[in-house]
Amino acid sequence: MQSILEASLSSYRHELLISNLQGIPLLLQHGRADDNVPVFHARLMKTLLEQVSGSSSYLELPKEGHVFPGMMATRPLANFYQSQLSPDTNHAKTPHEFTLTVARPSDTTSKYGVTIAELITPGQLGTAKVVTVGQNTTKHYYMSTSNVRTISIACFDQRCPELTLDHQAVTITTKNQSSLALENDVGGGWHVLEDSPVVRRASGLDSILQTHGRFKIYSGRNMSESAMALQISRNMCQYFNADADLLYEDEKNEQDNGNIIRIVITDRINLSPSFNTASPRASNTSSVQVTDHDGNVHSYDSDNGLGAIFINQTLTDRSELVIWGSTESGLDIAARLVPMLTGVGQPDFVIADRNMLWKSAGGVLAMGFFDRSGRASTNSYFS
Repeated sequence: MQSILEASLSSYRHELLISNLQGIPLLLQHGRADDNVPVFHARLMKTLLEQVSGSSSYLELPKEGHVFPGMMATRPLANFYQSQLSPDTNHAKTPHEFTLTVARPSDTTSKYGVTIAELITPGQLGTAKVVTVGQNTTKHYYMSTSNVRTISIACFDQRCPELTLDHQAVTITTKNQSSLALENDVGGGWHVLEDSPVVRRASGLDSILQTHGRFKIYSGRNMSESAMALQISRNMCQYFNADADLLYEDEKNEQDNGNIIRIVITDRINLSPSFNTASPRASNTSSVQVTDHDGNVHSYDSDNGLGAIFINQTLTDRSELVIWGSTESGLDIAARLVPMLTGVGQPDFVIADRNMLWKSAGGVLAMGFFDRSGRASTNSYFS
C-alpha cells in the first residue's frame, strides 16, 4: 500500500523528473525567510540541476518570505525574462544526449520530439535515453528504454531518423508523416505502428481535473445521487472555478470534450468488466469486482458502506471518473476521495468501506493502477 501511495505522488516529485529539465534555461528564486515552503527545496533543486547539467541560475533573497511585494518583478527575474525574449538569444538546440523521464504519460509532453505514450507497468517511472548522431536528414537515434510500452518520435524534413531502439535496428517504411509510433511487445521486440494512433490514457484519479471543457456530472434521479452531484459541482466551482453540467443518466449528452464524473448506486459493479470470466455470485450481498493482471477476479462485499472510485479505461478521448456505492453510505465513502487538491496524487482505483474512515489507507480493501487492457496492474494491492 505504501508503494502505491508513493507511486501516486510521482508526478509531483520533481526530483524524480529532473532529467526533463536538461537544456531548459531556469531561474530559481526563493525567499530565505519563507515559513511556508522551506528554502531547502530550492537549494535541493539547484543541486540536482547541476548534476544533470541544467541551465539554471539561483537567487536566494535573505529577508523575504513566501509572498512579498514585487516578487514577480525582482531585477534578476526581469533580466531573465528579457534575456529569454530577446531575438538575439540562441535558444538551446536538441542536445546530442538527453533523457526523458515519465511518471504518468498523460502528465508529460514531448522532449525534443520524443514522447512516451504508454508504460508497461503503470505506477512506475518510464525512461527513454537518447543519443543522436549526425544532422538533419542523416540523423540517427540510439535509444534505450525502461518500462516503456509505446513511444512516439517526431519526424524531420518529411522523413523519420534512422533508429536503433534497445539495441534493435528498427526498419522505417512509413513516409511523409509527422511522427513515428512504435510499440514494445515485451519480449518480442519493437515494431512500427503503421496506422494505429498512439493513445495516452489518463491515469490517477486526479487526472479528471485535466479537462478540455465543462465537466459533465451524471447521476440517477434518486435524491442521494443528485445531492452528491450537486455537492461535487459546488466543490469544483469553489476550488477550481470550474463549470459543470448536472445531468441525469437518461439525459445523456456526451458530445462535447469535457470530462465526465458519473455517480452510481447499484448492488454490484465490475471495475474491469471485459475480463471478468467468473460466474455470477449467488449472493444477496452487494459486491464489487476487479480483475488483476493474471486474470484473477477479486471480489469484495461488505454491509459496512461498500464503495469504489476509479478512472474508466474504456474512454480514449477524455476521462471518466466513476464514483460508486452499494448504498448511500458506500457512495459517501467513495466520494470522499474525489480529487479536490492538486499535488495530492491518487491511484487509478480505490475500493473501501467505512473502515477507511478510522484506518485511513490501512482500511482500504483494494487499490492500484490499470494496465492497457483495463485490468489491475501487477503492482496493485488486494486485501
